Amino acid sequence: IHKDHLEFEDTLQIPLPLSLLHRVPWLIVGLIGVIFAAAFINKFESVLNQHLILAFFIPAIVYMSDALGTQHQTLLIRDLAVFGKEFKFKKYFLKQLLIGLIIGLLLGSLVYLIVSLFWNEGYIALVIGISMFFTLLLSSLTSLLITYSFKLLKQDPALGGGPFATIVSDVASIIIYFIIVSIMIK
Repeated sequence: IHKDHLEFEDTLQIPLPLSLLHRVPWLIVGLIGVIFAAAFINKFESVLNQHLILAFFIPAIVYMSDALGTQHQTLLIRDLAVFGKEFKFKKYFLKQLLIGLIIGLLLGSLVYLIVSLFWNEGYIALVIGISMFFTLLLSSLTSLLITYSFKLLKQDPALGGGPFATIVSDVASIIIYFIIVSIMIK
């Protein structure tokens, strides 16, 4: 990484109180998002009681979208640092979105097969697989756009981009999961 075009301070040189001030607000935003997500899930208590298996896959849906979003963010932040002014976001974005689409298809299909085989719940497996696909696709989109937006706003994408994109991804994946559940399961 070439230091001459980096726009952000050395993390070890920032005083502890300032470092906390830069980080804690984003984590509080995340905490608020988690509370919102829990309240949203509560609205689907009757569906979850009828199909308990759906509850088993909430962590999987959230984790997988988080993991993919974190991969996108980490690579984007690294590539911003490495390429500096030569970085071409549009081309980068389209390629990463295509990667997210393919990963979504692969993992959505894989979770469909696993749930079908091990739980013998073909239709529920389809619901979970479709949800996995859409949450991964949305996570790809949001993680890239949010992280790059921080750069455009002259904010450190490593500080706010990660926590903010994570909570957006988490809440959006839960919302998408339950929207698909409510559409497909009557």
